[in-house]
Amino acid sequence: MSKKANLIISLIIGIIIFGAILAHLGPESIKLIYKNINPFYLVLFGIFTTSVLFFNTWRIQIILSAHGAKAPFWSLLKQHIAGFAVSYTTPSVRVGGEPLKAYMLKKENDIDYKTGSSAIIIDKFVEFLGSFVVGMIGLCLILFLPNVDKSLKLLLALFMLICFIVLVFVYYFSIKGKGPFTYFFNLLRFYKIKKLKNFSSIILEVEEKMGNFFIHHKKEFFWSSFIYFLFGIATYYEFKFLLMAFGVHASPTEIIMSIVVWGIINFVPVPAGLGFQEASQTGLFEILMGSGEIGLALTLLERVRSLFFVSLGFALISHFSGKTILKKFEEEKLT
Repeated sequence: MSKKANLIISLIIGIIIFGAILAHLGPESIKLIYKNINPFYLVLFGIFTTSVLFFNTWRIQIILSAHGAKAPFWSLLKQHIAGFAVSYTTPSVRVGGEPLKAYMLKKENDIDYKTGSSAIIIDKFVEFLGSFVVGMIGLCLILFLPNVDKSLKLLLALFMLICFIVLVFVYYFSIKGKGPFTYFFNLLRFYKIKKLKNFSSIILEVEEKMGNFFIHHKKEFFWSSFIYFLFGIATYYEFKFLLMAFGVHASPTEIIMSIVVWGIINFVPVPAGLGFQEASQTGLFEILMGSGEIGLALTLLERVRSLFFVSLGFALISHFSGKTILKKFEEEKLT
């Protein structure tokens, strides 16, 4: 009940913030889009936003191959879009859809949960590692902005430090065979909870696969990290062409900072970062360009893009669920 209450409260706060910003800057932002919309740059935006999905899919396919598991690219792409749809509509924007992806890997590609979970966790590790590097670049840029409050700079620096500690902890404990998740499992005494007690052996196997990947599959680790680099370039041009689509020619520094702020706000436990993304982007562009309307216009168009893939994702989930139910029905019919 407390989790539901917290979710409802955070969602209400997000809706209030969103409504307030929309009422204040909405008309100007919509006018900015309407007057300057450029179909050519919208097409380029569509190409790069689609390539982002392809790079994410390619990355996990390489990680799965290191585990000795194979899955068709288009099947993984479908699972990635489905996972994104769930993540976007839950408070955990970055990880909410991962259990669904593990389930779909099992049902569609016959990849066991332990292997699938290990590959998904490693994929997230690579993603967070890449995000950390980009975040450090963004932090360095923000530190030199005179209009940003010192307390906010300190808060961002602290956030990056925590991310660094988590990354080092997971990697070090994995290669040493100590088990990063087992450590917290035992520290928090989850083994005393009956429902979680049986998960300890599963966690150990997942951690063993992770350690094996980091130690014996450095080539795949390098290539998956390189693909994240390509993903980062595609994301840069995704934001660049989206801004150009409504007449804003931002500098590389401004684009990178917008991406970094967007990524950080995704950690706020509110579905789709509702309200908080709008507030952060309007505030950022008010500082950078003296126009919060640009930040709101960017956010609104990004939400249209996200809602398109969310709709596609839930359509894929619905189709997958229907096939699963039909398969079970046929199996029961034969027995």
